[in-house]
Amino acid sequence: MKEFLIISDKGGTGKTLFVNALFKIFNEEIVYADCTFSRNWHLNEEYLHKTSYYYGKKAVINDFLCLQCGLCDKLCKFRSIDLTYDGNYFINDSCTGCALCMFACPNKAISMVNVIGGNIFVIKKDNIYIVYGTIDYLPHHGIRPIKYIREQAIDIALEKSVKILICEAYQGWNKQIQQLSQFCNYLLVIIEPHYLVFDFLDQIKSFQDTYKTNILLIINKYNLNNELTTHITKKYNLWKTLLLPYSLNDFKDEYNIIKDFMNYYIK
Repeated sequence: MKEFLIISDKGGTGKTLFVNALFKIFNEEIVYADCTFSRNWHLNEEYLHKTSYYYGKKAVINDFLCLQCGLCDKLCKFRSIDLTYDGNYFINDSCTGCALCMFACPNKAISMVNVIGGNIFVIKKDNIYIVYGTIDYLPHHGIRPIKYIREQAIDIALEKSVKILICEAYQGWNKQIQQLSQFCNYLLVIIEPHYLVFDFLDQIKSFQDTYKTNILLIINKYNLNNELTTHITKKYNLWKTLLLPYSLNDFKDEYNIIKDFMNYYIK
């Protein structure tokens, strides 16, 4: 199985267009893992599979057992315990699940429950298995649980004997995306020519020096700044690079350019 991971430094670089082109290029069944948590694919479709994922545990108070002694409120350094208008204690969303209040409660009125973060869905459109997720509870660190998407996508690929896996990650370069990048055969980096992109590309280059990842660089709208595009291609001249112009006659032209570039890597 070949795995392609698509990343970008910011929104609006053309990832969606590139993914749609890849969908048309592959003539066999593929698995697409949407790790962006930004689209609801099944709005007009029936999903094949649904699973929930969890964000650890959270404390809850049993009002019937609670003595309203206030000990939990005094001990909680995260200020996760509040009072209702009628004088009952309850746990707010700042709870980290440390369970100190549960162990300290003199009447065992506090218990820990799993926090459902959201759901992972699998649907199929034509020859594409689409795996994506929803976020129903976003923790304070704001980290998208992209590993659950990829794990489900891998399971589908193995179950269906699919040879191609395409992952699309959320914009930016962070530890989560670095972890995904360790497993892919090709890292597809889609950018536009602007001066702030060099920091992003330098981080990827540093990562490649350690993990020897294959980099495919796509510079979309390259002719908006030909001088900067030339600088980018010279600085990262060991990467295979595709230049997409700002204006083409139609999607078919862009599709043909992408197809010619990708044909070697999808065989």
